[in-house]
Amino acid sequence: MKRIFLIRHASAEPRENRDEDFSRALVEKGKEEAFRVGCLMNNLGIKPELAVVSSAKRVKQTLAFIFKGYGGTIKTVEYKRLFYGSDRDYLDIIREQNDTVDAILLVGHNPSMRDLVNFLMNGSVVNLTFPKASLYAFELNCETWEGLTGDVAALKLFLRRQDIKTLNSEYLQPNEYNL
Repeated sequence: MKRIFLIRHASAEPRENRDEDFSRALVEKGKEEAFRVGCLMNNLGIKPELAVVSSAKRVKQTLAFIFKGYGGTIKTVEYKRLFYGSDRDYLDIIREQNDTVDAILLVGHNPSMRDLVNFLMNGSVVNLTFPKASLYAFELNCETWEGLTGDVAALKLFLRRQDIKTLNSEYLQPNEYNL
């Protein structure tokens, strides 16, 4: 059985133009959001073995603050294709991963992340959303990443950033994170 954890990047600077989109940084709110995701992952015992991420600045920063909240790091591979690519590119990248890895954390962008979730749910959700700094967790009834299809995925968890903030309130005091 494989597991995949999908996180959309946290809140970033406004988009001035398409040329600068790749280099947008997280705003303070985004740093806090990502930190809280990492704390919640740690508190829930979510232990990915590999992080697969877009090479865009805001995604790399999201992952760095997730690691701060998580209290550690994991092996990470970056793909520029995750910035420009479609959900099919995301699927191809997942399917290329080594089968010795059983749990992947994927951090990326909409609309591809939303479309990937829709694929994993067999297109069964109307008006599917994937808000910033939110977490989808799936168990995959397959032994290889290449075997990933929509009919092997079971949604186990979906938490929006508001949910994550609420759940973390019992673990964190405001401004307890050291950004």
